[in-house]
Amino acid sequence: MASPPCVHRAQVWPLGVYGAHPEDNWDYRHPDGRRRGRKARTLAEAAAAMGIDWMTWPELCQAIPPAYTHFVGAWLLDACRVARAA
Repeated sequence: MASPPCVHRAQVWPLGVYGAHPEDNWDYRHPDGRRRGRKARTLAEAAAAMGIDWMTWPELCQAIPPAYTHFVGAWLLDACRVARAA
């Protein structure tokens, strides 16, 4: 039931969706000073990143992305199948 290993070089930089307003921008910086990600600058950008297009900014900041919900649900179903087979 373990997920495949991470391929960090293939991952995109994170896009944060949090805070009171999208205009409050913030960049993620690595200790070496290089930028590694940033906060979403608009509601549309945050909605696209989360895969949710029907929420306001405050709602979106508290949401769990549907893709993650799907991942957790699939893992739970697999765990239930394993438990039932045992």
